[in-house]
Order: sequence, then C-alpha cells, then structure tokens
Amino acid sequence: MKIFFLLTASALSALSLVSTQFSIPLHRDAREGNVNGTALLDREAKRVAAKYAKHAEVHFKRTGKHLGVVNDTTLGRRSDLGEVKLELADLNALVGEIQVGAPGQKHKIIYDTGSPDLIIGGGSYKPQDSNTSKDQHKKFTENYLDSEVHSSLYSDEVRVGGVKARNVVFGSTDSNFAAVTDHENLVGLFGLSFPTFSAFDTHKPHTFVELVKEQNSDYDNIFQFLLKKNDDAHINIGKIDESQVDGETAWVDVDSSDYHWKADIQINGIESSGIVDSGSRNIFGKNEDVKKVLDAIDGLEIKKSGSGDWQGWYNCDDPPEVNIMVAGKAVKMRQDAMFGGRNNGRCQLTIAGYQGVPEWVFGEPFLQTFSVIFDFDNERLGFGKLKY
Repeated sequence: MKIFFLLTASALSALSLVSTQFSIPLHRDAREGNVNGTALLDREAKRVAAKYAKHAEVHFKRTGKHLGVVNDTTLGRRSDLGEVKLELADLNALVGEIQVGAPGQKHKIIYDTGSPDLIIGGGSYKPQDSNTSKDQHKKFTENYLDSEVHSSLYSDEVRVGGVKARNVVFGSTDSNFAAVTDHENLVGLFGLSFPTFSAFDTHKPHTFVELVKEQNSDYDNIFQFLLKKNDDAHINIGKIDESQVDGETAWVDVDSSDYHWKADIQINGIESSGIVDSGSRNIFGKNEDVKKVLDAIDGLEIKKSGSGDWQGWYNCDDPPEVNIMVAGKAVKMRQDAMFGGRNNGRCQLTIAGYQGVPEWVFGEPFLQTFSVIFDFDNERLGFGKLKY
C-alpha cells in the first residue's frame, strides 16, 4: 500500500476549512458508567455482521462474485445472527442533522462510512411538503439488517449544515427500520462509502459529497471526521479543517474496487487490515486476530463471551495503554475511546472478536483516535493526530 505525506499545512490550503458552515456537529448522550457492555457489544457485533452480509448479497446479485467482508457461512444465512435490528438508541452512536426538501424537513441520522445509501425511515419524509421533490417511480425491497425495508426512491435537495446539493437520490420508507422509538426524528442512515454496492437500482449512484462538488466548484469530493470528545465531534463535508491536526497528514491509497474504505493498521504492534466504518460503535475482528491483539495489551483480563468471542476487561481506575499506528503515525487511544461499558466493577474494551466478520472493522474508537479524511476523487484516506 502506497503511503505519502504532505510536508506542510499550506499544501492543503486549497482544501482548508474557511467557514464553520462546512463543519456539522455530531451529538449523543454520554454513555452511562453502568452500561452493560457485554450486552451492547454482542448486539453491535451482530448488527455489523448483518450490515456487511447485506452488502455482500447486493454485490453477489449484481456480479456473481463474493465479497470478503462476511464469512461464507454468514452470507445467505442471517438466521445464524439471531434477532438483529439497527437499534440506534442502544448503539448510542454519534448522530447529526440533515434537512431534505424545500422548505427543509429535519431528520437525525447516522453518518455511516460503511454503507452506501441515504435512507430515511419512519415515514418522516413528506414529499408532498417539498417544492423540489421528484418521485423516481422506482421501488426497492431490501433486507436491511434483518428488517425488510420497502422503500420508494425520491430525489430532492439535501442540506447538511451550510452544504447543499440538488437531486440527491435517497430511499424513503414508512418502515421504522431503525427500530427507534425514544429518539425524536432519529430515522436513518447517511451512507458515505463508495456507492458501487448501493441497493438502489440506478445507473450511477451519486453520493451527496460528489453532487456537492459537481454543483459548486468551491467544494471537493471529500469529507473529514473529527471526533475529539462526545461534546466536540464534527464531520466536515466538501472541505477539511487542517487546523485541528497536530503535524502532517499522511495519506494511504484505497482500492475502490474493494468498495470500502480500507487501511492497514497496527494495534500495539500487531498488524491488521480492515474497513474504517463510522457506523460501528466498536472495533471488531476475527477471533483469532483479536486474541493476538488482546494478548499484546498489558493489564487486560481476556475471556470469551457467552457466544465464544474474545473480549478484554480492565480495571476502570487503571486503563491499559493501547497504541494504534496507521500510515506511520502512532497515537495512544484515549480512555473514553476504549471504554465499552461496565460490568461488576470492570470496564470493557471496545476491541472485540466476532466470528461473523472475517476481517477487521475499525469503528468509532479508531475515529476518536485520528483525524480521518476520506477522499473520493483521489481514492485515498488521510490520517493525522488530533490537536487538543
């Protein structure tokens, strides 16, 4: 994998953020100290495996080829995953707001780099109330994380912060596929992966970020996650904020034919490779790979869950040291990034094994450790140390 550095901050000046209108705040309620980490982690692992099983099914239907993001035993056998729903409230993920239509209809969504599509559920999108809504006269039915979603395709104006794009195609469904009842307007997903395995049957899906660039030359086909703290988390769309990065940004090439944002990453010296997925609350890997990583972290109690997956526990008053390296940059994981819940006075690590995923999925704890830039046009990922 090719790695190269930008030598000075001025080299990124063309992409530098000049207005906070491009920076969209992300929010969530702080995770309570007595959260049952095991229950949440097990549910999240099944949810992630089901998501990638869905992607693999779409890809296989279109190409006849298998993707390596799920085990062969998982693909087409989602009953093995048990009862899986995208319970955003339990996931406690970072969410942001978008406006769809004119006048704008507000929706709270998850920005998900592991999914390609924008889907708004719960019947919250009202096309009749938008002056710019266009019915695409297409429908699709998709098993979305073990919930069958019957959706109609529309295009409309979408605004994220101060960034706007016209004619964005998205799915609108009456199904409450997000399985959320206690979060007002928390209704969907904003996909930010490569659009190749989009569930929408369109000739060439255009991502929101791509349309922003096409319609306004001031923007680039790029976005950036800056997850400093629960109360200081943002996504920048169309431009990046280099002032939040301590030192240089290092870039690695991404093969878009793999359809996901992938990188080679080391955890405490153990090499791994996987998907950078903002829609996952944890870091997951194959059991045998995760066991090697957990063994390399001092101060962990390592044990198997009830389902036979390796997990790590530590003294909440004496957290372990976890160092993550990508593109030659090594950063120590923050304590809040490694905290996955508390059981019986012990804290659970957010790095865990799951037999349903054959490669690593680097979720939110990884994004809390680095500034991560996703560059569609140049097919690359940029990593920098967050400035505090």
